[in-house]
Amino acid sequence: MTTTLHRFGAALGRLLHGPDRVEVSVSADGPHGEIGVPRDGDGVWEVVTAGGRPCLAPDDSSHYLYFTLPAEFLARAAEHRGGIWLDVEYLGDRFGLFRVHYASTDPTAPVEGLYKVAEQRWRSEAAGLRRFRRGLFPLPDFDPGRTQNLGASFRVEFRQEVLVSRVTATLAPPADAGAFALVAPLPELRKLPGRFYPINYLFIEITNACNFKCTWCPDEVMGRRRGFMKKEKVFRLLDEIAGKKGWLGPIYPVKL
Repeated sequence: MTTTLHRFGAALGRLLHGPDRVEVSVSADGPHGEIGVPRDGDGVWEVVTAGGRPCLAPDDSSHYLYFTLPAEFLARAAEHRGGIWLDVEYLGDRFGLFRVHYASTDPTAPVEGLYKVAEQRWRSEAAGLRRFRRGLFPLPDFDPGRTQNLGASFRVEFRQEVLVSRVTATLAPPADAGAFALVAPLPELRKLPGRFYPINYLFIEITNACNFKCTWCPDEVMGRRRGFMKKEKVFRLLDEIAGKKGWLGPIYPVKL
């Protein structure tokens, strides 16, 4: 009787106040579910078949998968005030080789908490065997009132591999949360052939800036002193480039 009343109360609460659980899964024609996956800017995704199933992955020019939560769930999270949990299903042979950034209330995290890195919990069973696995990401200080780029509440960042087949967000931890006893190390970035990285954008900006400045020089000056610049001018150029780094986002790896 107690269990029945609890289920009835939970169902009534969802009806009146909104869902406690939302999800997105991937099919051959793209993502489906309550969680949105915008496809724009630095979050352009593609559907790839891996392990016999369709998965979402960033395209070669992107580094993120952005996820938007429905307003009803955000309202429930604001009422709950206990954070949320993400359950990410992915293809891999160990912990997920990606990072999750979420909108948080932590002012010390990147961009005043907007891109805080989440802890990843995983199970080590059959480590080394490539298969679909689950990673659990607790977001204890999730801020339902803030959004990232593209209106997202969180994003998956490419580090070495991103092949995601399902993402579930809940107010309470999953029933088997205790089985995810290991905390994964933060995956580092591995450069892969064919992918475009933020450092490439920096070199393009340096080249463009230098070429533009050099067009101001007369031909005779360019002929005598091509390739040489006073250090003060170099510093001014670097300051100018540093002023443009904001559009690269928090992944920007160079300290200027």
